[in-house]
Amino acid sequence: MLVKKYKFLFFILIIFVIESCSPVKLVSENQFLLKKVEIECKNKEIETSDLGNCVKQRPNSKILFVYRFYLQVYNTFYSRKDKGRISKWLVETIGEPPVVVDDDLSRKSSEQMKRFLRGRGYYFSKVRDTMIQNGYKRAKVKYFVETNEPFVVDTINFGIQNAEIQKLIYKDISNSLLKKGMLLDAGVLEQERDRISQLLRSKGFFRFGKDFVIYKVDTNVFSKKANLTVDIKPAIVTINGKTQAAEHKKYKINEIYVFPAFDPKTSLEQQHYFENLQTDTVKPFIFKGKNLGKVKDVALTRGIYIQRNNLYNGQNQTDTYKYLSSLRIYKNVSILYNEFPPPQRDSVDYGWLDCYVQLAPAVRQAFSVELEGTNSEGNIGFAASFVYQHKNIFRRAEVFDFKFKTALQQQKTIFESNSKFFNTKEYSTEIKVTFPKLLTPLKPLSFIKRTNPKTMLSVLASYQERTEYERIAANFSYGYFWKNSEFFTHIFNPFQINLLRMEYHEVQVDTVNMIFDDYLRLFFHYFLAMSNETQLVASSNYSIIFSNQHLTSRRDFFNIRYLVETAGFTANKISEFLKEPQNENGENTFFRIPLVQYLKTEIDFRYYKILNKRNSAAFRVFGGMIFPYGNSKQTPYAIQYFSGGANDVRAWQVRTLGPGSFQDTIGIAFWVGNIKLLTVAEYRSKLFWRLEGAIFLDIGNCWNFESAISVYAKSENKSEYERYYKGVFEANRFYKELAIGTGVGARLDFSFFIFRLDFGLKLRDPSQEESQRWTIIRRGFQFNDFTFNLGIGYPF
Repeated sequence: MLVKKYKFLFFILIIFVIESCSPVKLVSENQFLLKKVEIECKNKEIETSDLGNCVKQRPNSKILFVYRFYLQVYNTFYSRKDKGRISKWLVETIGEPPVVVDDDLSRKSSEQMKRFLRGRGYYFSKVRDTMIQNGYKRAKVKYFVETNEPFVVDTINFGIQNAEIQKLIYKDISNSLLKKGMLLDAGVLEQERDRISQLLRSKGFFRFGKDFVIYKVDTNVFSKKANLTVDIKPAIVTINGKTQAAEHKKYKINEIYVFPAFDPKTSLEQQHYFENLQTDTVKPFIFKGKNLGKVKDVALTRGIYIQRNNLYNGQNQTDTYKYLSSLRIYKNVSILYNEFPPPQRDSVDYGWLDCYVQLAPAVRQAFSVELEGTNSEGNIGFAASFVYQHKNIFRRAEVFDFKFKTALQQQKTIFESNSKFFNTKEYSTEIKVTFPKLLTPLKPLSFIKRTNPKTMLSVLASYQERTEYERIAANFSYGYFWKNSEFFTHIFNPFQINLLRMEYHEVQVDTVNMIFDDYLRLFFHYFLAMSNETQLVASSNYSIIFSNQHLTSRRDFFNIRYLVETAGFTANKISEFLKEPQNENGENTFFRIPLVQYLKTEIDFRYYKILNKRNSAAFRVFGGMIFPYGNSKQTPYAIQYFSGGANDVRAWQVRTLGPGSFQDTIGIAFWVGNIKLLTVAEYRSKLFWRLEGAIFLDIGNCWNFESAISVYAKSENKSEYERYYKGVFEANRFYKELAIGTGVGARLDFSFFIFRLDFGLKLRDPSQEESQRWTIIRRGFQFNDFTFNLGIGYPF
């Protein structure tokens, strides 16, 4: 009994025993295992993590911040006398040799920190490293950092000889990164060189690069002040075999050659590849080579912002490259220039460039068959999908996507004594077309060049058959997608229509047969019946997404998504104008289908912390609300929030958690709400091969507005009103109704997809009485406190 009660503590003790018994077995007597690295810096302006990047020696990787699993594997199998293939594979693939303190690497780390600080303006910084013994054959290395007083920019001057360049830089001085009083930061100086280079290249200076921007710094050691002078080096030209200084020259565009079916390999193998290409003129462009992809010229030319006889503009080149790359019909896009002798009509003050836009076609059509399998608390399901894509369906680089999906699932039900194993069937078809342009009457050129917008059109139809009902859903959506910067993405759907049609089956309740809708109303499940009625939803929504993730660098990042959606306002006004009749419930209709009105808003915040090369942490906070108004007392079931499942609070089956502290008596996973809160923390660790491990903590629930249960207040059964009132959101008790679940997970990372298995455990169940909600403290674990979920991809 004692072991059972304290088995969790025994488990932790075993981990510490394993950790302490053998990590130093391969460390010699005169060496020390690096246990920890510490950095002490009192200057709050310097991030310790930036200094940590300078450290050249780090301790062995740990799992859960405690157990050196990879070192343990290395020590266990490296010393075996009978090394076989498996032992060798474990040592070389999974194992990690002990990291022994190296004084030379510590000194190099100190020097690297000083170089980093000098780059930030702290030219008199001091870094001292020391080794501190910390147990038998163990030690930590500590770095003491003194930044001392930095150099500050006192004055900023310009020594630019070229009058035109000087004028351009002065005109744009408000955007300069150089400010009086700033630290003499080498990073900021480098960014300013890039900015000046981009500015001048956008004004015609084709051959200008950041290396022409130089700084002269005059420092005062005593005052720690610096006088900064920005200068522009002259261009270097070769005349009669001799190099000499010259003025920077502007360039104009002569001819623009477009290669719609460029073959890089053939161009290298065939000497006269370019001369043999057929030529077609599509003013002001010259097309070279046969258009094998049959892409209409206008699909290319509308996004080529480089203009003939105009000054070279680096921004136009960037916008052109961005547009052509976004078409998804080219695997490689290159924009090259060749200097051309100046025409007779122009002075030699300008250089002339021929522009070559080389487009290497990608595969235009593809199809695939996808198989899925799910298991959530014993509800086993299978799905198969056929996916087809055509990237040039109307010969203007439109992307056509088609998907057909069929699924079978075994759902819990209380209405069948001899039910089929797969009692839920679903079929769906989705068609989506993405147009690489803005389909609107107004087409502002500056907005199009800056954001590269797309128009999306989609149609979705699905059919689901369950024991209780048949549901037919249709969706039509028309919207826009654009990015106004590297970090911000916008999605605007001004026009969406969702049609839901329900047909209820006859179910057996005890010995009586009745229609499922009548059952819901008879047993006081009014708001479920209302949310599953046949309805028409005409809505508009807008989403903005911010993400600072860089795919080419491994660093912390976060993203935020905010959504606002409104439904039914315009359609309701049209219905009133057309004098559409109301139904028996007094609701406005459109083609005799009740209209839905609601306002929806939600925010989703996600943060990803990179701990080291093997370990990371991910956090998510979500909050959303759907407020029905006007014509609606309740929002449709498919639109409402649910809790539980593979991507939510994973200790509960999907749609079995909440709302609030409501207790489910139907047992068919129907429960949803109009308010949702969710917080998730997950620790992820790469173990070996393709296997990853995870430990997670999920907190959340969903709730309803009191208006959703107003029908119970009018009924004579007050006990039902009180029971459903437990699912209502109230500020003074919602925090007591948060469900808490934890668990462990395993992932198989196959690069193109991730297979996920999560085991969840209920820690706090809000559906229980308040004194019994903490499972680990109050009542002990039960069989239904455990669940497992299969999924594809990370949960977030």
